[in-house]
Amino acid sequence: MSMMMNSGNKNMKSKIESKLCIVSEYVKGGSLRSYLLKNHDKKLPMKIVFQFALDIAKGLSYLHSKKIIHFDVKPDNILIDDEYKLKLVDFGGSVFSPFWGLFLMCGENGTRGYMAPEILRRKLCGHKCDVYSFGICLWEI
Repeated sequence: MSMMMNSGNKNMKSKIESKLCIVSEYVKGGSLRSYLLKNHDKKLPMKIVFQFALDIAKGLSYLHSKKIIHFDVKPDNILIDDEYKLKLVDFGGSVFSPFWGLFLMCGENGTRGYMAPEILRRKLCGHKCDVYSFGICLWEI
């Protein structure tokens, strides 16, 4: 938060600016996209495939338990740490849905190749859009 003072006025008015910032750990393994591109000529061991799938599912389950819809689940927005654990990132298009049973009227948030059909058709959508995107990620893995 920064404070700006108006020195031209005898009453010294103040204006407070607030900026939202998310600070997270540094994940040096890169994105899932870069990992998949680097290993495109190999068949990934099933143990890794299952672990990746479970990590993404756990991340989405946590978000959805907090009534947050990510809306841009894709390999570019999933990072890999030193222990091959995956972490969801980039919450710029995410939405908090306080009335979880209700659906949102969606604009085109996210990346086309990973968007659920209801988003593309601008229909009502909810957390199942993330599940659709998760399925596309699984197919890529």
